[in-house]
Amino acid sequence: MNFVKYIKCRNWLLALATTCSVAMPGWSEKWHVFDRTSGLTSESVYAITETLDGKLWSGTLAGLFYFDGNIWQEEPIGGNFGLHITKVRASSDGALWVEVGDPDRWFDGWSRAYTLARLQDGEWDWIPAAFEDKTYRVIDFAESTNGDMWITYDEWSPTTVGSNGKIAVYRNGALQQIDTNELIDIEGLWFWGIIPRKAGGVWIYAKMPGKSSNIVDGPIDWLLSFDGANWSNTPLQDVMPWITTSIPGEYSDFAF
Repeated sequence: MNFVKYIKCRNWLLALATTCSVAMPGWSEKWHVFDRTSGLTSESVYAITETLDGKLWSGTLAGLFYFDGNIWQEEPIGGNFGLHITKVRASSDGALWVEVGDPDRWFDGWSRAYTLARLQDGEWDWIPAAFEDKTYRVIDFAESTNGDMWITYDEWSPTTVGSNGKIAVYRNGALQQIDTNELIDIEGLWFWGIIPRKAGGVWIYAKMPGKSSNIVDGPIDWLLSFDGANWSNTPLQDVMPWITTSIPGEYSDFAF
């Protein structure tokens, strides 16, 4: 079966446009709505993707599901059912990456803890830490053209003051943390959206924490660039001068 179109709906139903020539001839070029009668335990569908083996996955408010060709089946992650799944992405090595949110406990008193789970060859790995850890908040993750998986996240501890933003890359089966102070000459920032570069490497959006009316000197938002060998950073107002402001975070929502 080749799934050619899809709609993902939060607090709504999951609808798919499918093309099928053999397994389900009657499905050819039709819209089908999947709900609780189709095996889903939640109709709040946050994300959907297809892995290299042709399996279709969906992340919902109440678990990770895969489509078996007839109904949706829940896939436990490390033995856990009913998890809060906000993102699902397939990588070029055939793995499935899943962003898992904690529905009950909080990262820093106002935002949820998020971590990643990676499924390959039937085995789950937690990245950067197990679900029970509760000290990480994954912001974004994206695969570069060479197969590296880039991750931006915050790490919390009782002694943390302000932001503790991190950048890491998963390559060759291991997670490597990027030293943002030494390699990029930027620290104490939030690292947000990741965009893969066509020629290799990534762009990463970085911003000063918080949103205040206090006037500050110098750049407050940056566009980081990694070309596969070297890092550079550019104040965002140099790239997008029409949104220049001296109020921290004032134009952050327009960057990605």
